[in-house]
Amino acid sequence: MAKGKNKQATKKGRGGKKIEKHAFVKKEWYKFMSPPSFNGARPIGWTPANKTIGKKKGSDNVLGRVAECSYADLDDNTPFHWRKVRMQIETVEGSICYSSFYGLDVTRERIASIIQKKQSLLNVWVDVKTADDFILRVFVTSTTVKKRYQHTDNCYAKASQIRLIRKKVQNTLLRIAKE
Repeated sequence: MAKGKNKQATKKGRGGKKIEKHAFVKKEWYKFMSPPSFNGARPIGWTPANKTIGKKKGSDNVLGRVAECSYADLDDNTPFHWRKVRMQIETVEGSICYSSFYGLDVTRERIASIIQKKQSLLNVWVDVKTADDFILRVFVTSTTVKKRYQHTDNCYAKASQIRLIRKKVQNTLLRIAKE
């Protein structure tokens, strides 16, 4: 025997082959509905959860899950196909999950199309309180733009200009959120 070899592994004939079950045999499927604020509640897809066993309900496994889909899937006539909507499951009735709005994001391709060389990138984030007492964290990504008759190739902003732009964006977001 070679040094460090497992002697038990070489013996054959112990026990039978274990029959493997597919993992989805133990799952229940729930229909995922969009928030009613997006053109009414409509089915988006399905989500699996473990079946009810003993005191553990299958519907409790689904509560609080966050799903993401394209804004174009929720609204057929939108030009904003690059927006991603996040939804969180709030209630479960039977095999149907009802969700609420959880966040809005932008696809990676859209951000990559905005960002270019020889420009300043401005990132701003603000915690705003809406008129109906919700607190939202808003992220804004923008770039500087070349003027119409500008001769130089680059359009960088000074640090003082960036600070001023950030301050104005924050004030504007706070003002709009209060309305």
